[in-house]
Amino acid sequence: MVLASSVLLGGNCLAQDAPFPNLALFAGAGITNTAGPVHGSVHFGADVEQGVPWRPSRPILPVGYLIEGGYVGPVNSFAAGSAILSLNYLGRFKFSDDRDSKVTVFLTGGYTRMFGSGNAVNFGGGWDFNISETSGIRLELRDYRRTGGPAEHNFAVRIALLKMVAH
Repeated sequence: MVLASSVLLGGNCLAQDAPFPNLALFAGAGITNTAGPVHGSVHFGADVEQGVPWRPSRPILPVGYLIEGGYVGPVNSFAAGSAILSLNYLGRFKFSDDRDSKVTVFLTGGYTRMFGSGNAVNFGGGWDFNISETSGIRLELRDYRRTGGPAEHNFAVRIALLKMVAH
């Protein structure tokens, strides 16, 4: 029984492909749509993430997580924004089996706590462009929708600097 469990667990570890947790520092601009007028918005913060990418030779569901902290709010009233903490699923996709592929597509979504204004769901996706083994740039579209209280919708185009931990 122990041997069978060890084989099953060892086969699922995929240590060669699983990147160590990565760090992303992001900033972006977008729109905030509330019950009142629509305003320009700013987004900034950082996230820690880890995920095993899907590849054509390994057709399994990509598994990963993304934990994000930051700020989302209208440009015209910085104090009216919210600090955020998001706990997300992360799905990464490489459409080539080449380990040196420079582009990874990702999808993410999950729960967001918007401190001072309530709970929200978030979803989005984008592209990671590897510059080297330890750094990259991310281009992302992200949307936050408040689920309780007055209606609020925050959408942004964000850019991030990525720091990958070498393994």
